[in-house]
Amino acid sequence: MTSALVFSTQRYAYLREDVARIGRLEVGSIEVATFPDSERYQRVGTPVSGRDVVLIGGTVSDADTLELFDLACSIVKDGARSLALLIPYFGYSTMERAVKAGEVVTAKTRARLFSAIPLAAAGNRVFLVDLHAEGIPHYFEGGIRPVHVYAKPVIVTDVAKAAAIVGYANEHDIDLIVLGTHGRGAVSRLLMGSVAERVVRTATCPVLTVHHPEREFDAPDALVAVARA
Repeated sequence: MTSALVFSTQRYAYLREDVARIGRLEVGSIEVATFPDSERYQRVGTPVSGRDVVLIGGTVSDADTLELFDLACSIVKDGARSLALLIPYFGYSTMERAVKAGEVVTAKTRARLFSAIPLAAAGNRVFLVDLHAEGIPHYFEGGIRPVHVYAKPVIVTDVAKAAAIVGYANEHDIDLIVLGTHGRGAVSRLLMGSVAERVVRTATCPVLTVHHPEREFDAPDALVAVARA
């Protein structure tokens, strides 16, 4: 199965590389230039026809917003199978409602702008991260599907993963830790991975380990922490 393509606006090129590496996605190329009159030239260099596409960008400025919009429209026009917009920062989320008569609700007008992106064959989605107000996703219209996600780093380093997991669980009053295990390693790790073994021995809350004999994990362990409601 062909992997998804990931593109970004210029400002989010650093995040594009991280997402591609972690998600094993193919990085798409975009040619960008500026004309003498300050108009922007953009060309999607990687063919997108029939591909699932992730496009990363933010609304940190009006120029960035239009750069994202222009790229999205072009990617769909060129035949992308699906489009997922990833907007780490929705810049107008504090202007989500009018307080005084005549105020422009910019969060709504920006949502309507992205709603005007033509629909890909398998649909458009927009992922919004840590919004200021829960009502903003409802401003999107038509066929685009907004998804509001909460982002929080759980493991920040490859060193001492077990200590990081247990420390996070203690700090955030986690009720249950669920770990996927790969079952590789020495005799002491026959039934679970080394990280899972250490977590089981040191965690102060219950730990559920799930063995996946049919899959081989590239990362030592997969973590899902279930927080107290």
